[in-house]
Amino acid sequence: MNNEIKKSLQNRNSEIVELIQHLEKQEKNTYSSNPSFATEKAAVFLLLYNEIEGIVFLLFEFLFDNISINVNCFSKLKNNLQNQYRKYNDKLKIKKTEYELLHLDFETYIRDVHIFSGNLDARLIRCLLKDWGIMENFHFANEEKLKDIKDYRNSLAHGERAFKEVGRNYSIQDINCFCVCVYEYLLKLEIIFSNFIEKREYLNEKNLFCNCCTF
Repeated sequence: MNNEIKKSLQNRNSEIVELIQHLEKQEKNTYSSNPSFATEKAAVFLLLYNEIEGIVFLLFEFLFDNISINVNCFSKLKNNLQNQYRKYNDKLKIKKTEYELLHLDFETYIRDVHIFSGNLDARLIRCLLKDWGIMENFHFANEEKLKDIKDYRNSLAHGERAFKEVGRNYSIQDINCFCVCVYEYLLKLEIIFSNFIEKREYLNEKNLFCNCCTF
């Protein structure tokens, strides 16, 4: 695992675990009757969604960095990745050369090609993995919880539902299950990206000896 990603995942998860442990203590001290208790439980959904999107961003950033370092010819990329990089050019009036596309950083890419923004769940992540040629059909246990997290995050962020309304529907045990599910899902996702990158599966085996880039 990339050390930066590992540290970020651990830190984000620890922050959420600490909040859940705090809520457990408050619940034992009869604080659960306080109206703000439900609000604090609902806030965990925001943290969980931020954890998902933050780690997915870092994984794609790691992929872009490796391609920039290890690929010197656009034709050496798998067709899936070539298509995804070209989407960036489709947004520009003045097109980038293939060499310039190879050296894009992910933050620049996603600023114009919005492959995710507040809408990540297991279905979209599965589509992204397929579109980028990383994995064909990724599924994981309890992955449907990611959709619940995304939906609650958006309804809370857009003011469609009150924090108290969302929080009162879940026990601390329920919230902890969401936390565990997200952490295990992201650990598996990191392994998928790491294997893809370490084995250089982003390369097109048919064009490994190509030297025909446009500079």
